[in-house]
Amino acid sequence: MRYLQQAGELALHRCANQEAIGHLTKGLVLLQSLPETPDRAQQGLFLHAALGPAVMAVKGYASPDVERIYERARELCRKVGETPQLFPVLWGLFAFYAVRANFHTAREIAEQLLHLAQQLQDPALLVMSHEGLSQVMYLQGELGRAREHATQGVRLYDISTHRSLAFVYGEDP
Repeated sequence: MRYLQQAGELALHRCANQEAIGHLTKGLVLLQSLPETPDRAQQGLFLHAALGPAVMAVKGYASPDVERIYERARELCRKVGETPQLFPVLWGLFAFYAVRANFHTAREIAEQLLHLAQQLQDPALLVMSHEGLSQVMYLQGELGRAREHATQGVRLYDISTHRSLAFVYGEDP
């Protein structure tokens, strides 16, 4: 399973999204044959978190499959406990709801993202959370507040460090 996850992530980094989906889906199928343990939940979380961006790229951000993948990943985050995968999982749900024009839910998730990023004091997560809030506030017509968050995100962004965020979140902020 770990090899399928690695192959899927490698394919994802090479923009071979269909190939990534194939490897990661095979990993999830194999995972079902194992007994339910904390390690199985952790492995399932890794596989779902990697699968999300590939499915977004192939089927679109608003695909019901995207919601299903990220909701399952959020469920696994609860089982696993405190985990660094929570942020990308919430980001995937944010993107799904924002593209589906469910701005209320997207904004709630974006606010959760900012709170989590502030708790962790992680510059990459702060960049992404400010971008998310900027997007949804813009779409809700709050242009001044959207600009404030966009400015904060741009101020924190470092291309050499943050351009790889595209492989985790499906976009380069």
